[in-house]
Amino acid sequence: MTGTTPPFASAHLPLERARFFLGEASAMTDVDRQALDHYLTAAVVFGRSAFHYLKKANALTADKAYRTWFGAMTRRIKRDTLIEQFRDIRNTEIHAHRVPIARHVSFTASAVLRTSAHAEMRVIRGKPWYRRSPWIWWQDLRAALLRPLKRWRYRLGVWAWRQRAKLEARVDAVRARFQRPAKVKVAEFFFEDPEGQNRPAVVLVDAYLSRWDAIVSEAEAKFSHLFIA
Repeated sequence: MTGTTPPFASAHLPLERARFFLGEASAMTDVDRQALDHYLTAAVVFGRSAFHYLKKANALTADKAYRTWFGAMTRRIKRDTLIEQFRDIRNTEIHAHRVPIARHVSFTASAVLRTSAHAEMRVIRGKPWYRRSPWIWWQDLRAALLRPLKRWRYRLGVWAWRQRAKLEARVDAVRARFQRPAKVKVAEFFFEDPEGQNRPAVVLVDAYLSRWDAIVSEAEAKFSHLFIA
């Protein structure tokens, strides 16, 4: 059907729908995971539809300049890892099965590791006891008397620390029982970021739609006679 008379429908139409669903996803406060999945999936699917609008114009027009541009654009987007990832997600969604959103929960876990050891030092004298000075005798006697006391104080300290740790664990368990679960935020949900920036899903989809918007704007600026304004 090459040679069909333009104008063709603007590829901004599906992008407007995609932006609507992305806006619904971004505005969510108490996140319903299923609803968020629906909104983002719809944004991805409608976003990819922009390509099919341009592709249909390429199939029906006799404008050689547009056909050349479209071929170059197609090669360009195949090198765009973000666009290609969402193409795969869209195709899987439509032709195979649902693509669930992955939720990456970032958290910092802190743990206190307590190591305990009680060392007793015994001095081995080089001289027999009857050749030692009174001062050395006193030091040895004092060490012998204090050794059990130090051992008892150490064991008491370990016991007290363990009791405190048990009490804190029980208090935390009671608090957890009565605490409301933390609200899940939209920013905690992620698609895999092919560009390694670890952007939240809504930010990543926004970047994806922005790239399509730039491509569509380029097409309609260069070939305004082919598309409905």
